[in-house]
Amino acid sequence: DDTKQLSVEVAENFVPEFINYYIKPVDVKIEAKKLLVGANLSANQFTFELVDSDQKVIKKATNDANGQIVFRAIEFGAAEVYPYSNSYFIREVNDGKTGYIYDDKVYTVTVEINQNADTKQLYPKVAYSLNGTTVPNAVFYNTYAAEISIPVEKVLTEPDYATAPDITCSFTFTLTAESEDAPLP
Repeated sequence: DDTKQLSVEVAENFVPEFINYYIKPVDVKIEAKKLLVGANLSANQFTFELVDSDQKVIKKATNDANGQIVFRAIEFGAAEVYPYSNSYFIREVNDGKTGYIYDDKVYTVTVEINQNADTKQLYPKVAYSLNGTTVPNAVFYNTYAAEISIPVEKVLTEPDYATAPDITCSFTFTLTAESEDAPLP
């Protein structure tokens, strides 16, 4: 006979045991810092994007008054296979505000999620790098350099009997501050 059969003998008191684990999701926060030179930083002044490897924007955030940038958390749970690793990128949005020099750096953020083999608890780790070099955090520097124009006119008065000479490019002017702490261009 060519039929194959599988037979299993089960002990009389055997009770099969199935163990299911609940994998509690973890929220991973991705943060950065904004520093502004030449002006006071205000809340929501600059916008930042968290993008994936396809350059698709997945989160946006703005700075607070202290320069902290916190993206809404990314949740990792039972859907992923652990250990898990993925890279994201943080960049600043240059919205063309007059007088500001924007930081064009793009930081890489590597998120690793590991799982305890016994408890199945998830453990996240976030690492930042810039141009392949590990850095402690992502810091964006902007500079404010206001462009001002101060109209100046030199008037030379001569007696009525004299012919006024051509004074084009004949004088130099120096702009000085009223006090030592006054900003100058």
